[in-house]
Amino acid sequence: MKFFLTHLAALLALGCCAHSSAAPLHHYTVTVDDSLERLDVAACFDGPAPPMLAADDTAVLHLGKMQLRSAGKLTISGWEAALSEVPDDACVEYVVQLRPETAGAQTGGPETRRIGRDLLTSIGDWLWRPAGMEPGADIEVRFNLPPGVAVSTPWKRVGRNVYRVGATPGEWPGVVAFGGFEPIELSIPGARLELILIDNPEPAMREVLTRWIDRAARAVATVYGVFPVSSLQVIVSPTSRGNKPVPWAYVARGGGSAVHLFVRPNFPEGEFMRDWSVVHEMSHLFLPYMEWGDAWLVEGLPTYYQNVAMSRGGLIPTEEAWRRMYQGFERAESVGSKYTVYEAAERIGRRGMYRRVYWGGAAYMLAVDLGLRQSSSGSYALDTALLEIRRCCLDSNYRWRAEDVVARLDQATGTEVFSATFEQQIKSRPFPDYQNSFNALGIDILGGHPIFSDAESTPLRDAIMAPR
Repeated sequence: MKFFLTHLAALLALGCCAHSSAAPLHHYTVTVDDSLERLDVAACFDGPAPPMLAADDTAVLHLGKMQLRSAGKLTISGWEAALSEVPDDACVEYVVQLRPETAGAQTGGPETRRIGRDLLTSIGDWLWRPAGMEPGADIEVRFNLPPGVAVSTPWKRVGRNVYRVGATPGEWPGVVAFGGFEPIELSIPGARLELILIDNPEPAMREVLTRWIDRAARAVATVYGVFPVSSLQVIVSPTSRGNKPVPWAYVARGGGSAVHLFVRPNFPEGEFMRDWSVVHEMSHLFLPYMEWGDAWLVEGLPTYYQNVAMSRGGLIPTEEAWRRMYQGFERAESVGSKYTVYEAAERIGRRGMYRRVYWGGAAYMLAVDLGLRQSSSGSYALDTALLEIRRCCLDSNYRWRAEDVVARLDQATGTEVFSATFEQQIKSRPFPDYQNSFNALGIDILGGHPIFSDAESTPLRDAIMAPR
């Protein structure tokens, strides 16, 4: 994705030509044809035209034509379209002919895909937006849709089929879906979720999937009483590949928070409820958007909470949560043992290394959670530290580094627990000492099953895992 390469030059150009104190609101009209694959876009600018429009580097593969309605010059080079000598309040019209993928549809994150009768579009494939918009500027997108077709976006809705794109950077991926689905609104403590079931499953399966997403989101909300973000786009797509209920899932942040899950719809409801995938993906939202290399934190925290939140939400028994956690630690300990967890994160693409990264990060989370609860007699926990992150940092429109998040977590708790444990367990050679954490909690594992041997530790165990 190359959108970010244009930001600096565009910002410098905008600095000399702002025409008023009010930030502009640009207006885009997107007309979708019956095939859902052709989009006719009219982009009209509030005041001076931006010096450049930009999209993902894949957008040029889908662009049919682009032209100005008025005088001026428009020069397209790859994923950039330069504008010059254009009058105020000008419009650019362009046509996009999407070429959706149909095979291998659950790998790689947001892509433009045809699934049954519906179409998932990667926003960067078709939205050519002003590069380096000034602070406060926004884009309002209005969709003209064929009869019987609905739209789902991660953006803020301001009217019927009308949305505000917001300030997240253009290179952050996201999905806009078109199809015959009926959006389902779920009200979760602190949040509104829009659930989209792609390719209209049968009524019975529709009810199963809706209950599953609702219960998973409520489980995630047990971490600090409300869901981490105020709105979430949830897309559930069927797939015939894989041998478990959720073969593939990912989180996207472009324009707003979104979770996309590919599911095997032939599994019974109980199997969906016990699957960790959706709780894991939603738990990513406790953190701001992170740098790619910080996977020990990016994946470690959701791996910890996929067990904790599922227990608290009643999706799995508490004993099952402790068993899953212990087995995850045990299997990860022997993988890539010559690397620290920090070093393994730099090599996460190597065979099996992801396990050391995910579960090493989760063992760190258990250690800091336990340390905070013990040192503060229960006044502080990982939950409360993350609530401070929600208040300060989740709306940030830039990628965070793990070290900066760790510093914020220390600041939120008035301790050095996060940074000290980072040095001891993530940057040191041995795998994080999960056995010490289990001993402190009075948990023995015998024959693969947890045995609670220390009654004095019961309140501490319950504070972490007890259903709520």
